[in-house]
Amino acid sequence: MIFVYGAYGFTGRKIFDILSSEFSQTSPGITKTHFTISGRNKQKLEKLYSTLKNNFKNLTLLSAEPPDLKDMKIRDLKLVVNTAGPFSDFGHHVVEFALLNNANYIDCSGEWVWVENLISNYSGKFQEKKLFLSSGVAWETVSGELSTKKLVQKLQEEKKINSLSRIFLVYLAEFNMSPGTLQSSLNIIKNGSITWENGKVRKVKSGFERFSFELRGRKFLATNISTSDVFNSPLSLGEISKKIKFDVLFATTYEKAKLFFPAIRYLNLILKMPFALSVLKRVADRIPEPDENKNRLASAIAFGLDSNQTEIGRYEIHAKKPYHITSKILAHAICEFLTDKYSKEKFGYQPPTSLFKFNENQIFSE
Repeated sequence: MIFVYGAYGFTGRKIFDILSSEFSQTSPGITKTHFTISGRNKQKLEKLYSTLKNNFKNLTLLSAEPPDLKDMKIRDLKLVVNTAGPFSDFGHHVVEFALLNNANYIDCSGEWVWVENLISNYSGKFQEKKLFLSSGVAWETVSGELSTKKLVQKLQEEKKINSLSRIFLVYLAEFNMSPGTLQSSLNIIKNGSITWENGKVRKVKSGFERFSFELRGRKFLATNISTSDVFNSPLSLGEISKKIKFDVLFATTYEKAKLFFPAIRYLNLILKMPFALSVLKRVADRIPEPDENKNRLASAIAFGLDSNQTEIGRYEIHAKKPYHITSKILAHAICEFLTDKYSKEKFGYQPPTSLFKFNENQIFSE
């Protein structure tokens, strides 16, 4: 049985749309799989159930607050899919629910503090039970991991790999964020930044790193704002991660940087004030869901630098409709799990691309 928490949210609903349309042809048994849809709002779950029950023949519903889950036992549970952010606030209840029921776990978080928590507090427990858990099964982390891996492969083929001393993974996101993503972003900014350096992480000041580059004839400026990729991308590289420094940066045009960079700095100060985070999260929660029909662009670009900070290579992945692609990535992971195509010998915490094979042309072709 597959358990989807946060099923009535934008990402959760899209997962089932994609499973019943795109993946039902390649995996005909998918609509007969036992799914349980869950979340906090019973009314929204019942509405979703009524729209899905004709396509998914073995569907059940469970309304539950996150704390209610951690002591709840369910038979034959194999995989928990968590789409209910912000994950640092509620996610541990869902992870403990998966662990209690001897189930694997994945989510679509981009919060580095959350991934650090999973690695420190849960990875060993899941490994003991021969289960996996993975975070960042989403457009940004998967595109970032793939870009980083493809960059390393390209440098190996060009015989430049020995010159590689640093990788900047830069995100260029031009789309409206969902309420959940905005709340997770507030957590990310409040917790500051980290850098990966030769297999270890250390705390650094957000906005400290600056990196300029050109893309499609336009100039961009990027600064470090850490996400879960600070862990996931290096871990997915294996041994080479012990020889590089790795940072995640967010980019904007030179013109917008005059507003964007100070805004991040001031927001960082505001979030240190008592109750500021909870107030801003309430405001973010009232923002409408994103309109995917506007086809906004999201890009992940991995830059390889030598010891002189000179660019020696880059790899780019561009995607329209990033939230749709997050659902597509999660649906793909579910299908690979059900068809035993995932890495069954890997347990404990694993980056998404270490567990599942993602075809760049299929996933990011929107």
